[in-house]
Amino acid sequence: MPRDVVRTLVAGSGLLSLVLFAGISLGQEAPNANPPADANKGPKGRMITIRGSIDSGLKNRVINATRTAVREGAEIIVFDIQAGKSDFGASLDLANAISELGGKVRRTVAFVSKPVTGHGALVALACDEIVMAPDAKLGDVFGDLPVDARPIEEKAYADFGRLKGHGTWIPLGMVNKDIRLVEVKTPQGKRFMPSDKLDEFKKGVQVLDSTVIKEAGQRLLLDADQARSYGLARGTAGSRKEVATMYGLPESTAAEDILYVEAVRPILVKLEGAFTGRLHQYLLRRLKQASSEGSDLLFVQIDSTSGEVAAADGIAHALKSWPGRTVAWVPKQAIGVATYTIFGCDELIIAPDAEIGGFEISKASKEEYQALADSAVDMSKGGKYPEAFVRGFVDPNVSVFEVRNKANPNLISYKTAGELENPVVANEWDKARRGPLKEAGISLTMNGKTALSVDVAAGEASTRDELKSLFDISGTIPTLQPGWVDALVDGLTSVGGTVLLLFIGLTCLYIEFQMPGFGIGGLVATICFVLFFWSRFLSNQAGSLEVTMFLLGLILIAVELFVIPGFGITGFAGILLLFGSLLLASQSFIAPSNDEESWEMLTNLSIILGVIFLFAGAAVASARYLPAFPYLRHMVLAPPEQVEENDAEASYYGEEESGAASQYDHLLNQTGVAMSTLRPAGRMELDNEYFDVVAQGEFVDAGTPVKVVEVYQNRIVVRPSNGA
Repeated sequence: MPRDVVRTLVAGSGLLSLVLFAGISLGQEAPNANPPADANKGPKGRMITIRGSIDSGLKNRVINATRTAVREGAEIIVFDIQAGKSDFGASLDLANAISELGGKVRRTVAFVSKPVTGHGALVALACDEIVMAPDAKLGDVFGDLPVDARPIEEKAYADFGRLKGHGTWIPLGMVNKDIRLVEVKTPQGKRFMPSDKLDEFKKGVQVLDSTVIKEAGQRLLLDADQARSYGLARGTAGSRKEVATMYGLPESTAAEDILYVEAVRPILVKLEGAFTGRLHQYLLRRLKQASSEGSDLLFVQIDSTSGEVAAADGIAHALKSWPGRTVAWVPKQAIGVATYTIFGCDELIIAPDAEIGGFEISKASKEEYQALADSAVDMSKGGKYPEAFVRGFVDPNVSVFEVRNKANPNLISYKTAGELENPVVANEWDKARRGPLKEAGISLTMNGKTALSVDVAAGEASTRDELKSLFDISGTIPTLQPGWVDALVDGLTSVGGTVLLLFIGLTCLYIEFQMPGFGIGGLVATICFVLFFWSRFLSNQAGSLEVTMFLLGLILIAVELFVIPGFGITGFAGILLLFGSLLLASQSFIAPSNDEESWEMLTNLSIILGVIFLFAGAAVASARYLPAFPYLRHMVLAPPEQVEENDAEASYYGEEESGAASQYDHLLNQTGVAMSTLRPAGRMELDNEYFDVVAQGEFVDAGTPVKVVEVYQNRIVVRPSNGA
């Protein structure tokens, strides 16, 4: 084959292969094969807009957004400053917060996109670098206001100027109108100073030229060119996109940021007092109510120092599964198991002097602590909590360290001792020189200021107004109030409600056992015990076990009374089951595991025993006095000593009370034989006929001769005939 033909075929096949490869590559949609142009380009960054007057609310929102950016790994944070007249205190706090980012990010940048003439200038000076829009201006802090700068204000501007390499006099000229500033050119470069210091300066340094840049009586207001000329600004940029390009950030960084998603329908629920099963069930009802009302932001106000781990775990998981955004707010304290609940929320807002932590479980093993810590970490995923501190709060056996990235020492994070034992982690991070932030064997507790400094808390708010300002919420935040069910449950589970339900229930149950059939006593007893177990069920204290024990106890007692002769093990077992069911239904645990639960169990025992003593007294009184009442004497068994008295009274009342004559009147004073044990009801044989009868005074064994002593409508009352 000719060489030219071969060369042509090779070239053609190569070109065809290239075209096919290009076509296949263009046709594929695999993200790894054709990543977006913006992906993985340059350092990770974030732009945060500071718009409007800087007050405590805006300050907090910006600080929270900054913390979020740091947690998400931002290396460069750009603050788009569009602030007007601002509060000095809030501006100074924000400037300090931005300045302290030096140990956590690579660089902070102030983008002055619009004229900034208030204390927003202080925020710009706190950044590592300043970039200005061509038509922007910076300075003249007080404008036309007839005020003079206070020493504290002058000091703040001078300090941040020195700290960020801008010098003292340019920043000071923005707030002090009395000084006259000059620009001095020397062989070594430019210097800025008050004009009254120029002569002294010339004595030691060669001055090439000097120019007045600010006259006394006015404050310094710099445009973009002046700021660059004076070394205050690094450069100019006409848009956020240009700023992103200037620092090698992805274009997506320039998108308009949202400090917080607007809460269309915020709502607040309070979790106060001990964390118990009752509080857990209360929260479930409130979460359902919040969802039905269309709320999308739930503030959970926590104020607690005690509780049960199981209840806290249930509350935390309920909050985690709620479809909207959840924010834990701790204005005072969340001590003990309440701390665990925080990690079920998306983020924590805390007052500076509030306290969280102190999570401890009596007699818990290391494995139990570790399991709870694993659960807390799993819940906190997607939230704004450093994992090391989540473990540190829940597991006292964990130690937590501050670490610095070896490749970028400005990046700070937090790791547990266990994590640092991993060679991969150890090769990436170095422990800070100071000791552990939390030592093993000590329960972790911290105040709000510390929680904010280590990124456990996302924001600061001591009052509801500050909370509203933090989330830019206008109007009020509705509070979920307890409903009638909650009020009823609280009343029924209180000491007074418990005593009343049990006393009435047991007394009516005793009366029912003294009557044939199902009467008013059984109805009232049923209502009392249904209310008792229902309220405990809604309090997460009772379940199927307690109800089963109670019903089985009643059955065993009934069998003992009406089937088995005497009173033995069956009746005793029934009483124990009744007692045990009432006790277990009064608490959320079976056996106490700590002093608090032991005290609770002792209190419940005292209440139940007290009710039993009251019931015993009521039972004796009912047996003695109820048969004396004309109507009740026909329904309640009388003791033997009252039989003659009752018979005489029955003769006195005669037809007048009993009404129409009974079809069994002819049996009166007749003698038959008990065909079954009368407990007190049973059957009697008389003249080869069988009758349903009730024994009076005492139980009667089968085969005993009995005499009919009273007939009341369809009720036949007998007693042993004693040979008569």
